[in-house]
Amino acid sequence: VRLQNMRYDNCVVFVVDVPEELCEYTIPKLTFQPIVENAFLHGIMMKEEKKGSILLTGWPEGDDIVFIISDDGAGIPPETLDTLKDDVIAGTGSSASPRHTAFSGHIGIYNTNLRLKSLYGESYGLSITSTLGKGTEVTVRLPARHITSD
Repeated sequence: VRLQNMRYDNCVVFVVDVPEELCEYTIPKLTFQPIVENAFLHGIMMKEEKKGSILLTGWPEGDDIVFIISDDGAGIPPETLDTLKDDVIAGTGSSASPRHTAFSGHIGIYNTNLRLKSLYGESYGLSITSTLGKGTEVTVRLPARHITSD
């Protein structure tokens, strides 16, 4: 995340709480980057005080790995969240295409979700919950695949 134009009195805390055992597994490159960037730009920096925290947690769950990237930022208005879920996450909206999402500012999340679903199947990818004024949570579900030395 580029922290350009931040004043020194602003404070953004990024915390990673992932058990050591998850280091044995692989995830596609740039899976977290667009989510963390959105948490910073559209969550924390949209708050009046420009302060907050972003938390990355993860755990194994059966044959899967689950990660949650959460922030205590501005949150997403309900109507925007509905559109985001339909067009970007579920891909069921009539306008769910890279071109549409690029113009509405969701291309990173759209591409990340599409890539995960293409690689692993429909039961994997992103889901989003948000409360206006309180923050947003993005859940990333992946199959647990050990790192191989090829």
